[in-house]
Amino acid sequence: MAVRLVDDDTEEFRGVTFAEYVLERYDIITGTIEEWSEDWAEVLYARSALELVRAELPPDRAKLLDATDAFWRGHPRAFNEFSKYHHARAKRDTALIGWVQDEAGNTPPIPLSHW
Repeated sequence: MAVRLVDDDTEEFRGVTFAEYVLERYDIITGTIEEWSEDWAEVLYARSALELVRAELPPDRAKLLDATDAFWRGHPRAFNEFSKYHHARAKRDTALIGWVQDEAGNTPPIPLSHW
């Protein structure tokens, strides 16, 4: 099943997709959760959405996903602290609505392998 990013208005976001623009904040886990808790869900959803379209991303832009993962693996406690609420409560079947959709307009669930 091929999926595409829903909001791909790259002009508005400095030449990158909205999901890439959001994911660029992957290092917010080094701040305090009170400052970023509302934004963190978007970062997680952007990461999952981009993974679903990774094959279509140019190699230089796919490097953002690798940099994100490397940073998160380098800060496992901070990542887990920020993610535990969303991992426990997010509705995997609907979390990516507005992020990605297939040819029929349906939104795929977040694969368990992402979380």
